[in-house]
Amino acid sequence: MGKMNSTLSYGDTDIVQDVYVSRTLTQPLLGWPAIKGMGIFSHLSNVEAVERYRLMFPPLFIGLGKLEQECHIESTPDAQPHCLYASRRDPLPLQEAVIAELQRMQDEDVISAVTRPTDWCSGMVVVRKKMVKLEFVWITQD
Repeated sequence: MGKMNSTLSYGDTDIVQDVYVSRTLTQPLLGWPAIKGMGIFSHLSNVEAVERYRLMFPPLFIGLGKLEQECHIESTPDAQPHCLYASRRDPLPLQEAVIAELQRMQDEDVISAVTRPTDWCSGMVVVRKKMVKLEFVWITQD
């Protein structure tokens, strides 16, 4: 809806930042400039630090990161199954790419085909995106 310049306080620190007002945002968010300015986090490592971790822990960076043994996932006692009874239609121009990607993931044992009805099922939404550079951030608190 707009923005205003405001003073933000954290502990003994006050900083002036632009505050953006949104009709749809239900929880306030702090951007990196405000977090850094108020000294909320003391350390930030970006994707460039990954090479250091790759050298320290080489086995963690081999393959897909699949577990060698079966694992058990527990849900809360009140969890209710969710399933779709009709699949979403893929956009026609993307159907061949979707089929090829699903086959590639199946060949690499990332996913497996389910050929019977199941109580737990989630829909897939196909979206064409531009290639973007990903940046992974690890934050540690003081």
